Amino acid sequence: MSKLARMEVLQQDSLLAPPRRRVFRGLRRVRPVHDLHGDVDVQPGSSVATIQIERKRGKIEPLLRLWIRSPWEDYQAIKLSNGLTVAGRKSSYFKMATITSFAYVGAIEALGCLLAIRHPNIAPVYDLYHCDNMLHIVGEYLELSVTQLDFQCFQLEEWEIATIMIQILDGILYLLSKGVDCEELSMSNIRLSSLGDIKIGMFAGPKSLRS
Repeated sequence: MSKLARMEVLQQDSLLAPPRRRVFRGLRRVRPVHDLHGDVDVQPGSSVATIQIERKRGKIEPLLRLWIRSPWEDYQAIKLSNGLTVAGRKSSYFKMATITSFAYVGAIEALGCLLAIRHPNIAPVYDLYHCDNMLHIVGEYLELSVTQLDFQCFQLEEWEIATIMIQILDGILYLLSKGVDCEELSMSNIRLSSLGDIKIGMFAGPKSLRS
């Protein structure tokens, strides 16, 4: 049997399998964040496969993977930067990310506002991991902080500086509108992506996450 034929048979077999079996065959399942707390809190030692398939609600909601295991099974720590761990994905070392950890108690509820954030000037969250009563957040890696740039060397025009400031303020106002506490946000959190985009990177976050 050819490789293509085998793939078609496996795909058909997967589709015909009962829903419970399909769950255990899948490696990645997503759920609305407000549905995750009950499952994970009751069974903190379970695997990601035991999380049921997301129920259809007739509307689009922000979804994110929650892995019930240590992030260090998938990532390798490289260095500490700005209080965050910079890591490379083991399957592809050059895929960089930042990982920060919080006490699990109350964190899932507080993450509701963070996971709803979609803004071009805010670094996105990629994955969540739950392990040993800790919640680990994996986010976009932004290499440079604006504090590391010598703006005097660039001889920026006033309109260029204004453009940067507008992007920063736009991101901060958006975070505040979503209920994110920006009290501990500093210039070191204003960072530059590999494409030259100004973004607010991950920081200590809402106090509710650290309580």
